[in-house]
Amino acid sequence: MGFLKGSLGIKRYFIENPDAFREGREKVVERMLRYQFRSIEGAAVEEAVGWVSPFRSYDSKIKVEDTFLDSNIFLAMRVDRKVVPRLLLDSKVNQKLDSGAVVVKGKQELKQLKENMRQELLLKALPEPRIIEGVIDLPHATLYLNTASHRASGLFLSLFEKTFDVLPAHIDPTGFAFLTLKEDSKLQALSDTEESCFHDI
Repeated sequence: MGFLKGSLGIKRYFIENPDAFREGREKVVERMLRYQFRSIEGAAVEEAVGWVSPFRSYDSKIKVEDTFLDSNIFLAMRVDRKVVPRLLLDSKVNQKLDSGAVVVKGKQELKQLKENMRQELLLKALPEPRIIEGVIDLPHATLYLNTASHRASGLFLSLFEKTFDVLPAHIDPTGFAFLTLKEDSKLQALSDTEESCFHDI
């Protein structure tokens, strides 16, 4: 897990209403199991998103002992995505047309042929998996998300909101300073600071 070893690209979010995490550990895991990851291998589906075990990322069985560590909640979202290359799709459609196996009349039938072929190829395609990690610091009601991707962040937050009925708010450096210092005088002192430059002589 990236939070324990490896590189990090952290985004910080504030959880304004953390009531869902005070319901008990089993209840939190029960919420996550409602949206656990389900494989799309062998299915004509482009994308699947769901929770998996944070330490066994290819296991959708989520356990309390893997999720709760001290005052932190470890989360792992798996995203599987299938892609049908445009060149492959066009080649398969042209093969059908050139062989005479299919005769299309008009744009609508051609469009339907392409969609049918895309579904057929999706069934055979292997998904490309990705794991997005998050850690909730309960005492500070803060979510740390390990991704620099805007799309991955959006998927994680959407799943988080569906699971826990709360949408975390992104904390920029100014917001973080306010939440950390909590005093106007300290914030003013911080804003009055000037850039310093030190040179080796």
